[in-house]
Amino acid sequence: MIFKVRMGAGLLEWADAYVFRSSVKPAGLAVLAGLFLYFWVQHALWGRTLGKRLLGVRVIAVRTGGRLGAGRTALRTLVFPLLVFVPDVGLWCLLAGGLWMLLDPEGRVLHDRWLGAAVVRDRVKNAQLQTWPDIICVILLTRMLTMTLDGCG
Repeated sequence: MIFKVRMGAGLLEWADAYVFRSSVKPAGLAVLAGLFLYFWVQHALWGRTLGKRLLGVRVIAVRTGGRLGAGRTALRTLVFPLLVFVPDVGLWCLLAGGLWMLLDPEGRVLHDRWLGAAVVRDRVKNAQLQTWPDIICVILLTRMLTMTLDGCG
């Protein structure tokens, strides 16, 4: 079996074949919208997702040290999915953006530098599920993954 990495077409071929030329299932769109909302709402409101909370990090605006804001958080949330779909250069841009962190004096990735964001350490005492938003996010994410797996079978 030969494995080949295609960096040329991106996921546009996949999207064309499975999304645009076939019937779009509402459950699939709901999962995509749910995943976007999972990251966007938590980053906009608290500066971190459940995973970032457990790791003790948060996303902040470099200039103010506070939250990034809804607009810039939405852009940050969309960078990865949108770049994956750009033919020929999308995956290379993602790779370059991630490697940029090694050259950046502050250790920030390229999209965070452009958006004026930074991921910083923010230790939380007893990093556990402590608040109702964390519990709701876990329940919703579990439900979305269950719906996705049920749709694949």
